[in-house]
Amino acid sequence: MIQFDEEDSILQAKYAIREKRHPNQWPKCEKIDNKNCVNLFKSFQCKFPETLIIDEKDSISTKEFQEKIEKKSTPALLRGYMEDWNCYKKTLSNGKDNEKEWTLEKLCTRNFINCVHFQCGVDKNGIDVSLNLREYMENYVIGCNDRNPMGIFDAVVMEHEEANLIDDFASPSIFSDDDYLKYIQPISRPPFQWFIHGGMNAGTPVHQDPMRTHAWNALCSGKVLWVLFHPSTPEDLLPTKSLDIGINNDDEDDDDDLWEDLYSWFYLELPEIRNEIKLYFDNNNNKEKNNNNTNDNDVDQGEWWYREIIQLPGEIVFIPSGWHQACINLEESTAITQNYCSKTNLGKCYSMMEDKYLANEWYSMVDIYEKNLIPKMGCRYC
Repeated sequence: MIQFDEEDSILQAKYAIREKRHPNQWPKCEKIDNKNCVNLFKSFQCKFPETLIIDEKDSISTKEFQEKIEKKSTPALLRGYMEDWNCYKKTLSNGKDNEKEWTLEKLCTRNFINCVHFQCGVDKNGIDVSLNLREYMENYVIGCNDRNPMGIFDAVVMEHEEANLIDDFASPSIFSDDDYLKYIQPISRPPFQWFIHGGMNAGTPVHQDPMRTHAWNALCSGKVLWVLFHPSTPEDLLPTKSLDIGINNDDEDDDDDLWEDLYSWFYLELPEIRNEIKLYFDNNNNKEKNNNNTNDNDVDQGEWWYREIIQLPGEIVFIPSGWHQACINLEESTAITQNYCSKTNLGKCYSMMEDKYLANEWYSMVDIYEKNLIPKMGCRYC
């Protein structure tokens, strides 16, 4: 049986999240300069599409965004949308320090700090594991050298009245104007917004957003590397390895709770993964060309199936429905993210909703308020 100081909340949390390992023996980082990690990928010689950048808040309307970006499944980087957000700006209009900026130091001075805990993971039974934010900052984040560190990813705290974080930002209108999930009663609506914090090397393994929702992620502080793969990328070409195989004589490959090695995926495996995916799409394009289904200009679009973005504070990454995505912090980072459903992915979201009772409730509400959109949702569940 693993023994440790059970009075130490950090060790308790680490053990609850990964009970196969002693909490003092999580793998540590190798000496890789991940601040310059973009240089690690120079061996991948291809023509990357330029990430679409929207530089001004009022430069595109909701309708234009849906037609030109959402419908065309185009990832984008938005700037200028966070200037008035308390969670981002460092100073107020009067020149005074902004105490509501989302840094750990400032969040730990707020009144809610002793009564609100933040989720840093789940245990093997799916129960939330939470920590006091000050303990997380002082006893874990500072000086942390874990290979795959704990990070905060918390939806509940966003709705907590004591924390009142919801007032520190405003969802951009190009996302919120046509968010049709708003027709689900708040108490029933699936989680859709999260407070995020993590130290260097924390992040999210490759995944697709739930229910084929669109997503946006706004960075308040730090630096984050994103890699995105087109929805048509086969999942079996995006493998992840586990840190748990062989621990305590456990070789179960099919364990749903295996610890995905995000650090290794980005710094060691990603170049080869991209090469395999490039080969897959190149072969497909050659088949289409040989079958006269396309022409040379259609084929030579560069690696249209891939995007690589380094996100800086004040920038919002837009991820269209269905794109595979992974991210890793190049520095300690704080962010806010939301998932939403517009008319461009309404049918997908409805068909992917697993709770059929909730799906019927949603269908009924859309039928009342947006009857013209019912054809996009398709047949109603019985």
